[in-house]
Amino acid sequence: MGEELGKAAMALLGRYGDPRAMLRLGKSRIAALFIKASRGQWREDKVAEVVAVAKSALELWDGLDGCDFSEIAEDFAAEARVIKALEAEIRELDTRAAGLLQEIDPQGLHMSCPASARGPRRRWPAGWETRRASKTRPRCARSSG
Repeated sequence: MGEELGKAAMALLGRYGDPRAMLRLGKSRIAALFIKASRGQWREDKVAEVVAVAKSALELWDGLDGCDFSEIAEDFAAEARVIKALEAEIRELDTRAAGLLQEIDPQGLHMSCPASARGPRRRWPAGWETRRASKTRPRCARSSG
């Protein structure tokens, strides 16, 4: 599944972390789970990858001493619960921060700052930093009279 551990992967690993359970679940039900959890981003092509990885894991590790897929599945489920709890806490803190920001900046002036993540991206004129750092000012041509 690569490094794309989004909501679909967490949904699968949180419920069916054991590769045997994944294979019993079947392609169509994994596809339905992926489509629902990823809002359509992961579909049958990703299911084929997951099924291939589950089969490979069984071929490589099944029956080896110390490899307990059900224990690993329990660990995946616990990790998924922790991730969900952290995501909920982050959403709550984001909501709280937005409310506090609204209190201190009701006109939304922070949105015009170049460093604002949600504001418009502004670029400073070329060389602005250099001129400001050296404190040089453009010279005006003197007119002789």
